[in-house]
Amino acid sequence: SVRLGETGRPGRGNRRTVDIKAVVDDAGSSALSVMSQGELNSLALALYLPRATSEDSPFRFLVLDDPVQAMDPTKVDGLAAVLADLAKTRQVVVFSHDDRFAQAARRLPSPPTILSVRRGRQSEVIVQAELPPVGRHLKDAPAVLREPNLEETIQRRVIPGILRQAIEAAAWRRYVDERLAAGDRLDDLERAWEDAQRTRARLELLLGPRLDGWLRRDERRPRALVVCNKGTHQPMTGDLGEAYEDAKAVSLALENNHR
Repeated sequence: SVRLGETGRPGRGNRRTVDIKAVVDDAGSSALSVMSQGELNSLALALYLPRATSEDSPFRFLVLDDPVQAMDPTKVDGLAAVLADLAKTRQVVVFSHDDRFAQAARRLPSPPTILSVRRGRQSEVIVQAELPPVGRHLKDAPAVLREPNLEETIQRRVIPGILRQAIEAAAWRRYVDERLAAGDRLDDLERAWEDAQRTRARLELLLGPRLDGWLRRDERRPRALVVCNKGTHQPMTGDLGEAYEDAKAVSLALENNHR
């Protein structure tokens, strides 16, 4: 049982620290010594955001560097919602290596602009619009197929994994949207998804007993599932271009809720 108490700034001038009193099972303590890293990050944001967005602040922007470190999924979603609300009246910029924040941002009613920053040859910094996961994987697969210096045996090992990621990303997005709307907790959904390690098992999470009928409605669907399940363990056989078109059709069907 941890209760937060007064917040102080001991020290003088610009040499001050932050001290937050706490009571742990009726014993006095410092919050900084008993809270987890995720809790401390949340507490720091709870102290910072009201000050940074007060009417007295001369700045109309916020810049946050990796704010979701060590946060659980519920807090990540909550922070995305808070920042979306603040972004109605100021510019909000978030830097993060954690893709969970980008996923949470994409689930917002008005998704923000998401940019990827990478370093190219000779330290060239490349900034470009970040595609959603399904689009990114479906773009990567043709790029691998067109690479002239890549042996076909390597293509046959790499392509199935990319196509599986595209299908599972589409299924995950729809699964999360539907289950969150039904009141489920995000961390429970993530746990169930991790436990269902095969693509078919993950489609069953989404479609349940309707999966077999859904697969029979389009011959491309079972073919794509075979590539996902077998091709990731050994070089796939068959036409690579057809496998890509099958996976693309399945991904878009899942995204658009096609029967």
